[in-house]
Amino acid sequence: MGDTSLTVKIGDEEEQKIHNLGDGIQALLTLAAPLFDRENERLLVFIEEPELFLHPWLQRVLLEMLCKRFPNHQYFLTTHSNHFLDLTMDAESVSVFAFEKELEKSESKEKPARYIVTNVSRSDRRPLELLGVRNSSVLLTNCTIWVEGITDRRYIAHWLDLYQQSLHGATDKSRSKFLKEDLHYSFVEYSGGNITHWSFLDESGPDVDRLCGKLFLIADSDGAKPGSAKEDRHRQLTEKLKERFVRLDVREIENLLTPACIRLVLVDYKEKENNLNSFSLEDYEKQALGSFIEEKILKEPKKKERDASYAEKSGTISDKVKFCERAVKHMASFDSLSLPAQELTKKIHKFIVDQNPNSGIG
Repeated sequence: MGDTSLTVKIGDEEEQKIHNLGDGIQALLTLAAPLFDRENERLLVFIEEPELFLHPWLQRVLLEMLCKRFPNHQYFLTTHSNHFLDLTMDAESVSVFAFEKELEKSESKEKPARYIVTNVSRSDRRPLELLGVRNSSVLLTNCTIWVEGITDRRYIAHWLDLYQQSLHGATDKSRSKFLKEDLHYSFVEYSGGNITHWSFLDESGPDVDRLCGKLFLIADSDGAKPGSAKEDRHRQLTEKLKERFVRLDVREIENLLTPACIRLVLVDYKEKENNLNSFSLEDYEKQALGSFIEEKILKEPKKKERDASYAEKSGTISDKVKFCERAVKHMASFDSLSLPAQELTKKIHKFIVDQNPNSGIG
């Protein structure tokens, strides 16, 4: 009988028998094989600790495969992986439940246990505490991209994907050449003003380069005025980090969205096209976008279909995450981005490639 070993080809690498591959790839294929056999059915799939033998990047691959490649199934995963918990931030269709064991109160030397099940929000740190996750648990990638918040991260991750599609194509094979989050780079969300707690300028505070490897720092202009403390700090960061620091020329990252994208988002919010004024990027790039929408784009704000205001008290976009989710759907190609967004994306892409010189990607 001839050799019946399963062989696997990854990107441009030479085809290998499965037993010659790493444990992570073997584990991923073992999990995926039954799903391919029954992909046209509607199944309840239970997987216990799927993170075993999986690098954090492969954990991301697994979750994306379950959500996108086999969307008809419903999955129940038990995990001790803090990386899986982090990935759920990017998946709308995932719910997280924390299981906490508690011994019943009794005089018995052997007390029965009961389990408390809690549905936790995405920002709740209790699951991490239950898992015993500490700062030392974090796997460090070769470089980090520092952004102000979750929407900055989502926009930039999407723009990087679009840029790489423009370079290599969007097929499954071409994606093997893409930069991969959690493998080649990681995002760090520093929450605006909290940037002052980190040492980028040889002052007191945690040394970022030692903690996180090579970094690329992006900051909003937020209308910083000449002579202000924020303007002075941005100047010092430019002198220290040079091309690794980008201060956006616009007020916030949402101000990089094109007028066409913003109009489509407003239509998603049930605004009528005939209630929207014409506007250009130059009209709002330095403005608080939420207030600009309320005061300049909507012809009759009092008749808008959306119940809440588009603006926070500060003038920025209210409910930025939902706004971002709508905007990302309307950016289908790299050419659809504004020129400043394209330039920023290319700078970040080059930085990540430069920090992963022997990876064969980019």
